[in-house]
Amino acid sequence: MSSGPEIFFDCIDKAFVILKNNFHPNKYPDIKIYNDLKNSIIQRFNVDELEDNIFLGHGSFNIAERIIHKLLTPGLLLGVGPQFNEIPSEFQSAGGKLVFISRFNNFSNIVDSVIKKVDFLNPTVIYIDRPNNPTGWVMPIKDIHKLAILCHKRNILLFIDEAFGDFIDDSESIIHLIKQYNNIAVIRSFSKGFGLASFRVGYGIFSNNIAPYIKNIFPPFEPSLYSTNVALCANNVFFRLNDVRRDVKKYKEKIYTKLSAIGLYWYNTHDAVPLIVIHDHLKEKNLFQYFMKYGILAEPLSSYKITYPSANNHSIKLSLPFDEYNRSKLLSLLDKMKI
Repeated sequence: MSSGPEIFFDCIDKAFVILKNNFHPNKYPDIKIYNDLKNSIIQRFNVDELEDNIFLGHGSFNIAERIIHKLLTPGLLLGVGPQFNEIPSEFQSAGGKLVFISRFNNFSNIVDSVIKKVDFLNPTVIYIDRPNNPTGWVMPIKDIHKLAILCHKRNILLFIDEAFGDFIDDSESIIHLIKQYNNIAVIRSFSKGFGLASFRVGYGIFSNNIAPYIKNIFPPFEPSLYSTNVALCANNVFFRLNDVRRDVKKYKEKIYTKLSAIGLYWYNTHDAVPLIVIHDHLKEKNLFQYFMKYGILAEPLSSYKITYPSANNHSIKLSLPFDEYNRSKLLSLLDKMKI
């Protein structure tokens, strides 16, 4: 059996068969296929009341761009760093300003720190990637409730990026808070857990007071007909994600064992999310160079300086592979390492 998101690759063949005998490249797609994908998402999360709150796009970042450039007035984005750089940098390119709280320095009271900042910064947006990229950490849902209440009262957009959300249980998605609070935007992707990055399919779910405005800035016929069919086939068998999550968790446990034997540490992370930030707590090693020396591809945390200015090469982000060959190779390389 294929490991990781590769178990969804058969959906590509199924989608091709569906289209093969009913494909007319000179015609616009039947809008029904987009409604079918939306309904599949609704059934998956059991949110019948969100029919008018879901919008599709060419990947989650495409949706984020529209929110930033067409919905928001540039103001201030408050985030928790390190986190995915591209959305804050896009906000900055639209004329906004950025402020980040270090999760590593405020881990025990991060939400309280965010709330205190809101009191005197008056941000336009609070941006949370959940799970966090690069660490794989998942902010507790009780803390999201606190932020949602605050944003509801202060008319701040709570922007939740769930690009890696398919690696945690569906019941944990902030989709389930959409009807409860105003001012929540959630974006999700088929690129990560489903392994369909090249098809560029994402979707956004928005609170009732935001959805009517979103409707005016989203054109029809996105994503492409083929990509939408692939995403629909995959989402209809979303229960396979349970296998993906179990698979990642087992492999990540092996990684933990190897890192402990080497004498390396990692920041708090969710066991089913294939991301981990490894650090040398003594800050004596350039871990990026050291891992590269052993042929292990990693990303220096210094790549996240936009959202975490004190980042350096003593810490690295490791994105865990999904195919069996590269998994075995990584474990073997870690066996050869000595710190």
